[in-house]
Amino acid sequence: MRLRLGDLPADRVDLLKRVAREQGLGEGTLFLVQSHRWLMVMGLLCLGAGLASAWILVRGVSDWPRPADAALPWIGLLGLVYGPLALKEFAQILGAELKPFLLLTPFNLIRCRGSHRPLELYRLAEARAFDRVEEYHGVKWAGQAYAFTFEGGAPIKFVLRKAKDIEVAERTLALARAAGRGEPLPDLPVRRAGHLGPGYSLPEPKPSGLEKFFDPASETWLLVLGFLCLAFIPYALFR
Repeated sequence: MRLRLGDLPADRVDLLKRVAREQGLGEGTLFLVQSHRWLMVMGLLCLGAGLASAWILVRGVSDWPRPADAALPWIGLLGLVYGPLALKEFAQILGAELKPFLLLTPFNLIRCRGSHRPLELYRLAEARAFDRVEEYHGVKWAGQAYAFTFEGGAPIKFVLRKAKDIEVAERTLALARAAGRGEPLPDLPVRRAGHLGPGYSLPEPKPSGLEKFFDPASETWLLVLGFLCLAFIPYALFR
């Protein structure tokens, strides 16, 4: 479920801050730092493309309306909208109490995209599906993928490439299976911490269309950017 950091009890917030600071709770936890530099790169690229498109349109374009030129207004509009949104998100993450991370424990899976956005906090016992697969790019091994599906949400997937991370993930999942069978776990800090999210917190609703619009990492924006890239390839090749 999605939870605002401010809706969690103070002790849970302090624990999450400790987890982020120490990058986990020792044995039995997998902590992955989620990169957010792509927001800066995409923001600058899109803003630059938007400004360049606007400059070309203002100066006038010969042989109008060639297909690639006809796309300029849309490229410019998209760049001038998405670029500032991505750069704003990057700036908010830099100033956030909690930076983006993914945390797997024997009890929870948590994805934090910055403390200014809702946490995605799930109980592993409530997972409806779990997949572990080897991923390849052609014949080249790309890593081991883990995907969890919870009620009412899209699958949460992460890919591990380092042997050490895979070993930690497998150990954590082994503890999760033992906890699910009701077996006593070793006296580890993560066991003493227990569930990181109380069940009585009021969850946030699913993101609205407006929230997705102002979220440069939403699937809506990623689909738009992906479609634009695919649509522009024929223009670039055959103009």
